[in-house]
Amino acid sequence: MSLNKVIIFFNLFLFSCTSNQIQAEQIKPEQVFCGNTMGQFLKFDKNYLTSKSKKFEEVLSNINLNSINKGYNLIVTSGQKPTGGFSLKFKNIKKKKEIFYVNFVDMKPPKNSKVTFAITYPYCILKIENLDKLKISIK
Repeated sequence: MSLNKVIIFFNLFLFSCTSNQIQAEQIKPEQVFCGNTMGQFLKFDKNYLTSKSKKFEEVLSNINLNSINKGYNLIVTSGQKPTGGFSLKFKNIKKKKEIFYVNFVDMKPPKNSKVTFAITYPYCILKIENLDKLKISIK
């Protein structure tokens, strides 16, 4: 009788561990382009802008006219930087439950490197599906 209880307990334990642990699904964007600009047009309230915004097409055209017809639907910026040499690097997109976690790395210029003495705005533009539930992370 006690062996049956141990087996039942063990099965319940395994089942509860696997059902509560939700694996994040790795998603690849269809297109990614990262760059740097001195344009203040990348100054907006959040650190990203989606194609649902009225300003999206205008901001995208200021970045690069060639990027307009490529279907990009997300612009992410790491904000204003005091000099050149800073960059934003796309890391990955993970889907956990119904939320898309879009992760970036904010890169600093190497020590003692020669940089442009101008305010810059590192950015990435992406084409990804399902922008409804989105969380942006820049580290």
